[in-house]
Amino acid sequence: MPHSRLAGVLLGLVLTVAPAAAQHEAWWEGLGDTERAGLAAFFDAAWFDALAPGARADYARVAFLLEGFATSGADSNEHDNYVGFAPLLFRASFHSSATYDIATGSAGSDGGTLFHPAELDDAQNACIEPATTALADIQAEVPRVSKADAAVIGGVVALHVLGYPRLDLLRITGGRRDLEHVAYRDRLPSADDDPEPRFTAQLGFSTMELVALIGGGHEVGSAHGLCSGYIGSWTPTPLQWMPPTFFADLFRDEYWKWYEICTYKNETAYYLSIDDPFADGLPAEEHDEEPGDPDALACPIAKSKAAFICEEQAIAGDCTFEDGLYDVGATPCADGRDLVFRLKSDFFLRANPALAPHAATFRDDPDLYVETFGVAYHKLTHLGLERCGMMGHGCPDGSSCFSTLAPDGLHVLYEDCHPDAPGTQEPGGSGDRDDNDQHSREWYNLSTSASIVAITLLLVCGVVALGLAAACCLMGGAGGARGPDKAPASADEHKDEKDGAP
Repeated sequence: MPHSRLAGVLLGLVLTVAPAAAQHEAWWEGLGDTERAGLAAFFDAAWFDALAPGARADYARVAFLLEGFATSGADSNEHDNYVGFAPLLFRASFHSSATYDIATGSAGSDGGTLFHPAELDDAQNACIEPATTALADIQAEVPRVSKADAAVIGGVVALHVLGYPRLDLLRITGGRRDLEHVAYRDRLPSADDDPEPRFTAQLGFSTMELVALIGGGHEVGSAHGLCSGYIGSWTPTPLQWMPPTFFADLFRDEYWKWYEICTYKNETAYYLSIDDPFADGLPAEEHDEEPGDPDALACPIAKSKAAFICEEQAIAGDCTFEDGLYDVGATPCADGRDLVFRLKSDFFLRANPALAPHAATFRDDPDLYVETFGVAYHKLTHLGLERCGMMGHGCPDGSSCFSTLAPDGLHVLYEDCHPDAPGTQEPGGSGDRDDNDQHSREWYNLSTSASIVAITLLLVCGVVALGLAAACCLMGGAGGARGPDKAPASADEHKDEKDGAP
């Protein structure tokens, strides 16, 4: 980049980002010790304390805004049986991370690909857009924190708001990048099938970890027929993680009744009783049904009118009603109680012999369940942070990862591993970074940019001063003719050669 253009870009960055950054730093310094400690508790202490003061303030500001939003009374879906946004923020953090593939080291939370329209269009991300929109709006107020980091912060903040008791297990290490032109589809676990292959082979979790993750993910929140085809809350308390009830209810043999539910675009749903698909052992794998899929003929009404989507689910037995058509915004339960449900994938946790012992253990030992979930969730949201570039597992020994930034100084265009100079270890990290100092490459590049900005401003001030002095000397003369300024190069000249949907 020519030096004149570099100066222009960096000066523009200062004019747009610096005032907000200064305000955030002043806001952070103005907080009391208790308030600062509460916000810092969302982050890994060693990582957070090592940040420059401005960066520390920015991350704390995002957590502060997200906590305020999650407790503001904003509603994520009008068909919920509750008013709240925390469960959807939690879901967004889970879905932004669960695309990771351990074999290639690709996807996961690092990259912020959940915000790409192609991922939002994935059937398994149906109705998650209110969360990504809210996250993007909040991140826009603090642009030096990536949307990818904001999604994970949102998940941890949401769990805290929902009452998960072990915040110490969830603490975030930041440094995720936003890749603007990358998306990963069809990588999330299926709601209908055995979760073991996806969680173990793709994500690299143990069977104990995957059971805790699914149970912990389904302690809160609801499903909606017009989004996924499933209807109901996983527990009677969808806004409270504690006390955990997911596994205790899952093992109540006579408690569950099975239905196929066909949801229609006119906001009605037909409930049809069916046999227990697990009555004769593990059911066969299903294909993931997309909204509008015509494979919905089990419901009588679907024979004459195309359903939006049909899915099988279990409904808690204390909710009684006749088969028939009901409004999706109202419970079908005769006594007006809220509908509690389970997915087929939930029932694999008790039917799969490799998973059932862990589910039973968590039912009987809630403290172990809480701890295992916290450790596994932290692992999930940090998968892939050691890589350099779009895939892989970090740089080889003797080399470090360096980022090439976009002209705005905030987004990473691409990364490469470069050999270290003899006897040195450059910032930005190598494959053997430890957990306390890894993932700092983006902030390293930003602080480098900030240094260049400072030098550039000094040079600009010096040039202005010299110009004023020269003008004084020439006062009264004809004055120098001024040529037109050279237009800055288009941002289109800088393209990310690596960005592109895999």
